[in-house]
Amino acid sequence: MSSKLEILLGQNSKKKKADRFRTEFQKAWSKWLDSPVRDWQWALTLTFSNQRKTVAAAEKTLSEFVHRVNRRLYGKNSEKRDVRPGLSLVAVRERNNSQGVHYHLAIEAIPMGREVHQHLINDAHNLYYFLLREWTKLGGGEQLDLQPIEGSAGWLDYITKKVSLGDTTVNFSHLHK
Repeated sequence: MSSKLEILLGQNSKKKKADRFRTEFQKAWSKWLDSPVRDWQWALTLTFSNQRKTVAAAEKTLSEFVHRVNRRLYGKNSEKRDVRPGLSLVAVRERNNSQGVHYHLAIEAIPMGREVHQHLINDAHNLYYFLLREWTKLGGGEQLDLQPIEGSAGWLDYITKKVSLGDTTVNFSHLHK
């Protein structure tokens, strides 16, 4: 009987250590993202209408979404970083049983270029509907949540809550220097 108890206590101790490590790792991610050089302005959650979407298909849809938004805001040369600014963001992919794959994004201040279509982004209402239109065109679904970030630490803690060592859920491919 005591050996079973020792095994259970040992497993419990290992779980506590793993949870503590995961918590410290998540805090490190959040702190790194909350660097003073970043100007996080918008919190965006993107969900898919098809809950069975594969991770590869979700990543492709996210990249296409960012490409379309940049192209719409800054013109056809928006992907050439030395020519036009573009959205700078970090995306964290999550997957759970009830919602399937979804993304939480932190978006930096949207740069105003010479040819930016300011009417699309001049207030939260216009930005929301602009992003929703682009997302639904890609079959992303009609669920999109956009909120201004007031104090980035809370949102960054939330979006990194499931990040763990070796996980590939954080997408930095659209984060500018």
